[in-house]
Amino acid sequence: MKKLSTEIALSKNNLESQKSQKDELILAIAAEKDLTQQQKNDLLAKQDTLSASEKAIAGNIQAEQNRQAELQLAAARKASAERAAKEEAAKAATAQARSKTVTRTESQQESSAVSIPSISAGSSTGMFIKPAAGILTSGFSDRTNPVTGEHESHKGQDIAAGGSVPIYAAAGGTVVFSGFGAPGSGYGGYGYVVEIDHGNGYQTLYGHMSAGSLQVVAGQSVSQGQGIGMMGSTGQSTGQHLHFEIHKNGVPVDPSPYI
Repeated sequence: MKKLSTEIALSKNNLESQKSQKDELILAIAAEKDLTQQQKNDLLAKQDTLSASEKAIAGNIQAEQNRQAELQLAAARKASAERAAKEEAAKAATAQARSKTVTRTESQQESSAVSIPSISAGSSTGMFIKPAAGILTSGFSDRTNPVTGEHESHKGQDIAAGGSVPIYAAAGGTVVFSGFGAPGSGYGGYGYVVEIDHGNGYQTLYGHMSAGSLQVVAGQSVSQGQGIGMMGSTGQSTGQHLHFEIHKNGVPVDPSPYI
C-alpha cells in the first residue's frame, strides 16, 4: 500500500510538471509573434504531445487509484472475514465450554440424585421388611394428632431419624401412586407419598417423604429393598419421619406383625 501511494504521488508530480511545461509553451506561442511557421508548428506539436501525455498520466493515476481502492476493499473484506471467523471460533469455544459445564453439572446432578441403593430383603422374617432406619415414635393405635390436636386412630407407624435417611420398598410390587398428596386426592396430608400394590390384597404407603426425593413413578415395578425416596417432613408433619402403612384388602392393619 505504501508503494502504491508513492507511485501515485510520483505520477501526480509528473502530471503537474508537464502541465507547467504546457503552460509555458502556450505563453511562448502567444509571446513570440515573430516565430516562423515551422517553429509554431513544432510548439503546437509539443503541446499536442504534452496533452496526450497528460491524459495518459491522468489515466494511470486513476487506474492506480482504482487499484488501490480495490486492494483496500479486498483487505477490508479479508479483515472482516478474519474477524467473523475469530468471532465464530470464539462462539464455538464458548458454546463447547458451556456444553461441557452443563454436562458436568448434569452429571453432578445425576450423581447427587443417584438412585438410593437397595438393601437386603433378609433383614426381616416376615413378608415385609422395615422400610427405613430409625426409631418408632408412634404406633398403630388411637392417639392425639400432634398437628390438629384431635383424637384419631393412627393408621400406621411413624419411624423417625435425623439426617439423610433412605426409604425402601417393604416388598416387591407395582407403584400405584408417587407424588404429592393434594387435598381430595386420597393422599391429603401425607405430603410426598408413594403407594405400592404387592398383590394378594396387600398395599403399603410411605408418607411425608422429602420433596424432590421420589425415586419411582406410578406403574413402575419395584423389588423388595429398592430405594423409593428419602425421609422428610412434608404434608401434615411436625418433624422428619416416615409414616408407614400396610393395607390388607383396603383396610389399614398394624405393620408390627408383618415386619
